Amino acid sequence: MKKYLPVIICAAFLVIFAACSKQNKNTEVTETETVTSTTIIYTYPDSQETVTSGAMNQSDQTNAQFVATTSQGGSQNVSSTEYNGVLTYYSENPNNKYIRMAADKFGQDPNNFIALIKVNAQYPGASVLQFDGSRDSSGRLITTADHLVYFYDVADSGSIKRSNKDGSDVTGFSDNKTINKVAGMTAYKLAEDEMIPRLDNLKKTMVYEEHF
Repeated sequence: MKKYLPVIICAAFLVIFAACSKQNKNTEVTETETVTSTTIIYTYPDSQETVTSGAMNQSDQTNAQFVATTSQGGSQNVSSTEYNGVLTYYSENPNNKYIRMAADKFGQDPNNFIALIKVNAQYPGASVLQFDGSRDSSGRLITTADHLVYFYDVADSGSIKRSNKDGSDVTGFSDNKTINKVAGMTAYKLAEDEMIPRLDNLKKTMVYEEHF
């Protein structure tokens, strides 16, 4: 019996180890499923912004997904104008249709708007930025993050989403109040960090009215 004791001990150890591994694996699956059910993923042409919130139904998931144009790889490549065939064009023309759609709907001065127009996109439209109207000594609109007032997502279909910085004035992202606020603030943040740094380059090379 003593002769087989080490073998028995080793076998018992392997059984216990296998049981623990299975339990850990099941725990990992459960944790993954929980995170999936409570995570909102906002999808952009070339990046994803993940925000954790409460669980939401299918309707809210659809409403929470919106498109905004950002630079490929984030701020490290702010000169990029194309991703997966989607081209981004710049317009400050107050008569641009996307600027007029946003300005007219909310009763704002179109001269304070910039549009970043997505061409060949899955969801055609434009990311429209409204500034506070401050101008430099030459009369040019100041388009820095400090002067940004609203972000708009304007779709060709006519739907318009809008958000300010602190989420106190957000509309169109979701019927769920919490998701609507979080999505709007996320979009505004991307406008500050990703879109505004690209404006000067786009204005020099990708003016919409020079191509269409």
